[in-house]
Amino acid sequence: MNSQLTIRSMVQSSWVLLVSLLLFLVIALRENPVELFSWFNEVGNYQPSFWLHITHLGEFLVTAAFLSILITKWPRLLGPTLISIIIAIASVQGLKHIVDAPRPAAILLPGDINVIAPASQATFTANPNTDYEALIDSRSDLATTWDQITRNPNSQEARYWIPRMDGHITKNRFGIAYQKETNELANNIYTGIYQRSSRSFPSGHTATIVCAITLILLHIRSRKLIIALSGIALTVGASRIIVGVHWPIDVAAGGLLGWTTALLGSHLSRYFRLPPGSVFKYLIALLPITIGILLLTRSSLYPQVALFEDILGLTAILVGTYSSLQLSRHS
Repeated sequence: MNSQLTIRSMVQSSWVLLVSLLLFLVIALRENPVELFSWFNEVGNYQPSFWLHITHLGEFLVTAAFLSILITKWPRLLGPTLISIIIAIASVQGLKHIVDAPRPAAILLPGDINVIAPASQATFTANPNTDYEALIDSRSDLATTWDQITRNPNSQEARYWIPRMDGHITKNRFGIAYQKETNELANNIYTGIYQRSSRSFPSGHTATIVCAITLILLHIRSRKLIIALSGIALTVGASRIIVGVHWPIDVAAGGLLGWTTALLGSHLSRYFRLPPGSVFKYLIALLPITIGILLLTRSSLYPQVALFEDILGLTAILVGTYSSLQLSRHS
């Protein structure tokens, strides 16, 4: 089978997802970005914990855990997955640094955006003994930000910080707002969502989940399963808008990037054969165990998804252990 036919067959296996992403890209380009964002973002008012779990499926380690479990059954997925991950990470991070687009929270007023934050909230009370003006003057980055706020009320910095100063544009109020947000970020509350609020384009979560699901689509033929998996990828992408962290164009671009890297990784993997043998099979079995341990030992960004991460991590460890035992019995 030549490379052109192989590429054609890969496109045929994932055309439902590709067409859906292209349609969403057209909609994102045609419609008003703020209005389209708000339409999706309103959904976050209903079952916010559910959407936190959905959006978490696109987190790198969570997606990697699911893939590692599948790879114990489909070892041929390992090569395409490794190559696709390398390409996807380089592409996504490269574009994020080059474009450096502001996230919705940096553009929209607090009342115009629904950011789904963790359930545990903490209050911040200004310390009367703290000189917040001196705090601003002591740091060059904060002093520069304050200068931009006072010089240009329409600047990105002003649009972000003035509403968080309750409309009182004083250096003291800016210092209090900064300290409050720093406290929230340190406690994983992040009601302000990303202090710098940049590097929005493209959506890394969307690229990750679409890349992973496209790799799976290339190895299945069930039409119902193809539609179901494509729906999961699209729902995770949409959740990035619903939870308030990405624009629609970020999601469309991230999805298309993920789809492209999956096909490219699958095509290139034909030229990099992984070694056969029991050592290779043991490495495949160790992969979910390693990822599972990482999930169980890290601190989750959202308290609501901590149980989900623990269950997934434990499942990955059990699958890897079972695969190792099966190899031992047949060796």
